[in-house]
Parts: sequence; C-alpha cells; structure tokens
Amino acid sequence: MSRFMWVLGVLLAAAGVAILFLALFNNAYLQVRGLQMSSAIDLIIGAVLAIGLAGVIDAVRTAGGYSQSSSDIPEIPIESPPVEVVAETPAVAQEADAPASRQMRFPSFSRKVEAAAAPAVVVAGSETAAAAEKAEEIVTPAVKETISALEQAKSDLEAALAGPEETAQAAEGELYVVEDKVIRGRPARILSDGTVEAETDEGWMRFENLEHLDEYLDAIEQA
Repeated sequence: MSRFMWVLGVLLAAAGVAILFLALFNNAYLQVRGLQMSSAIDLIIGAVLAIGLAGVIDAVRTAGGYSQSSSDIPEIPIESPPVEVVAETPAVAQEADAPASRQMRFPSFSRKVEAAAAPAVVVAGSETAAAAEKAEEIVTPAVKETISALEQAKSDLEAALAGPEETAQAAEGELYVVEDKVIRGRPARILSDGTVEAETDEGWMRFENLEHLDEYLDAIEQA
C-alpha cells in the first residue's frame, strides 16, 4: 500500500510540474484543454499528501513489527544472589544486653553557669534601655516638629483624596447634561433623566422626551 502511494505521489507531482511549465510557456494550449494554474497546484498538493500518507503507513508498519518482535523475546528470570546470614558473636550479644551507661551530672557546675549568665542578661537589658534614652535625647524639637508636620500633611492628603469621592456620591441625585444637540435650528440638550431642554420662542423649556419636543415644534410651525 505504501509503495502504491509513493508511485501515485510521484505521478501527481510530475503531472503538476508539467502543467506548471505549460502554463508558463504555452498558456493558450492549457486554456484549450480546460486546464489552469490551479490544476497544477492541486496536483502538487495531492502528490505531497500521497507521499506523506505513504510515510505514515511505513512508520505504522515499522512500529507494529518492532512491538511484535519485542513481544517475541523470552523473559529471562532474574535470580537474586544468596544472602549470607552471619551469626552474632557472644561479645556483640553481651553488648546489646548490657544496660545503657548512666550520664554523669554535676549540679554544682550548672548552678554556677546559671548564676554567671544572670548578670550578663541584666547588663544587656540596662545597656538597651540606656541606648533608647540616648536616642530620645538626640531627637530635637525641630525634628519633632518636622515629624508632626509630615503626619499633618499625610492626613490632609488622605482627606483630599477622599473628598472627591464623597462629592461624587452626593451629586448622584442631581441632573447633568448628557448630550448637546441642535434640533430644527434650536439648541437643545438631553439631561441624565431622559428629559430634553430646548430653547423656544418663549425661552428654555423642558420636555419629557424628543417626541414631545417634535410635537411642540410642529404645533408652533402650524400656528
């Protein structure tokens, strides 16, 4: 099957190349025969597909043969080497049965170490407190004023950032202009609630929608 596809692909490629050369040098002959440049392209594409299919068939056949040959290989049993059991000697058994040695403790020595460490902890705590007091003394009134000014500026900035949001929330219920238009030569504007304000002969008037405004203007023109 793969050989047939190879032969078919080669024939299609040859036919496509031949039609391509004829189209380049003698296009009138192809038109008489009803052939075009697209026919050559189709033949070449068919040749590529046929050759590719032949390659796929060969690969599948090779993979099937490899799997079959691997399944035919007999399994070789793996023998584990013998394990030698060594008998325990009497000396090792005596050491295992012997009780664990007791640890020697010196209570007087541990007490001396604790007594020596306690003054060191007290000295370290006093040094830390003294360093904190010195740091507080180094902070001058000017530095304190600078810190307070920075905190005040921070609070003012937070209030300024929060102010526009509160104003926007408070102004949600108010009307605002959505779009400015010119209707029949008269300036008009559409408000946020859907109503329309337009300039008439009697001044600015508000209408429910654009249809009411058109009806009003029609009535004025008819009058």
